[in-house]
Amino acid sequence: PYSIAMILLAAGLPKNSFRIDAFDINIFSLEAAKRGIFHSKSFRSASKSYATFRERFFSPGNEPDQFVLGPDVITQVNFTQGNLTDTLSLPANCKYDAIFCRNVLIYLNSQARQGVLDYVRKSLIDGGSLFVGPSEIVTSDYFTPMKHPHCFAYNFTARPAVKSPQKAMPQKIST
Repeated sequence: PYSIAMILLAAGLPKNSFRIDAFDINIFSLEAAKRGIFHSKSFRSASKSYATFRERFFSPGNEPDQFVLGPDVITQVNFTQGNLTDTLSLPANCKYDAIFCRNVLIYLNSQARQGVLDYVRKSLIDGGSLFVGPSEIVTSDYFTPMKHPHCFAYNFTARPAVKSPQKAMPQKIST
């Protein structure tokens, strides 16, 4: 979630124009994430653009090779414990422009996957986007794949796509 916040801030969006809600079932992972402390190995590239990005949003930590995320980014993310397969543990009436559910659906059985997609459908605004992992395929009349290379995402429409009725093929009558 912090990466998304950094990208939105770097693009010039004002802090009061967006919020990010992050959910995880593991309370220890959530507590670690809230601290915003990263090791140098967390950064995937040593390129100049990554270094500039790191300098903008991070400060040196107390230990060697440690970086602390700045409060401008940390305050944009609200961490909450929740279980996607128990939608009662998740917000009921929130509407999101985008939901990132990457590399989660592949671990669920079909019933649990359908429950998650039902929750996502109720939680996205009409025209919102669902981002999934590269090995996840969403089959639903409410979601259409985005036509963008290397983008594993779906557009949501509140009204399912209407399928045209199949025309009856003339049948050959044998005599």
